[in-house]
Amino acid sequence: MQENNINLTSTDERSLQFVARHYRQGAFDAGQAWSKLDIPCTSSYYRRRVIAIAAAVIVIVGSAFVIRHLINPSSSLAEPHPVTLACNDANTTYLLPDDSRVTLTRGARLTYDMSTFAEKRDITLDGRAFFDVTHNESSPFTVNTDVATVTVLGTRFAVNDESQSTIVQVQEGKVEVTCPSGTATLERGTMAIATDSALKVQAIDDVNAFAWVDGNVEFDNMPLSKIVGTIERVYGVNVIGLPKNDPSLTLYFKGDAQQLVNEINSLLGTQLKIADNAQ
Repeated sequence: MQENNINLTSTDERSLQFVARHYRQGAFDAGQAWSKLDIPCTSSYYRRRVIAIAAAVIVIVGSAFVIRHLINPSSSLAEPHPVTLACNDANTTYLLPDDSRVTLTRGARLTYDMSTFAEKRDITLDGRAFFDVTHNESSPFTVNTDVATVTVLGTRFAVNDESQSTIVQVQEGKVEVTCPSGTATLERGTMAIATDSALKVQAIDDVNAFAWVDGNVEFDNMPLSKIVGTIERVYGVNVIGLPKNDPSLTLYFKGDAQQLVNEINSLLGTQLKIADNAQ
């Protein structure tokens, strides 16, 4: 018996073109497609050959669809997937999908779209947050507030979204701040105050500007009244019991608010208390 060699003829090519043109994922019916082909079918072998060609096209097209979706899951086929991160009590640190880290203070909220974050690192912030952003030149990291937009590639910076202004402080790297009144590039050790009518850039003059993130505070011959003010701002607490005389203190400290108050009382003989813990 003579062996049949499978070679694509002009008729085969017509069959292949038909299948490729009319294929729809999950909706291909080989029998229906066959009935629409205007070619004679006198051999079951020939029929099997054309169906084999159609099956190959289905596999190729279907595989391409799956691969494209795996490579680019944030394509137009992806449904929006909003994610909200919040801090209701003590500072809370979250790991974002790109391995960037964000620390939120009490009352802060952050939202982003998980379905597009891989290609568009776009975040909306309400409140105060510190960002440690993973560097990615092809995908800028953007923080949006009611007043300003902060854009970076990779750096460490803080954003404080207040009622009518946004304060941006840069610890490392560079960021770009854009608001209705202009655009400014900030470098390490600088900050910007953005409002609807003004954009002011200046040096960070507070040695404890980032203490609320890492817990490191530094007081260099500072009056106790100012120290208390720093404690309240850094730790988000209310300190009572300030004496009438205003002694000064030099202190380098890392720890929580209660430990710091205890240390000050031990050094100065004062009776400061955190209001929530006061008896």
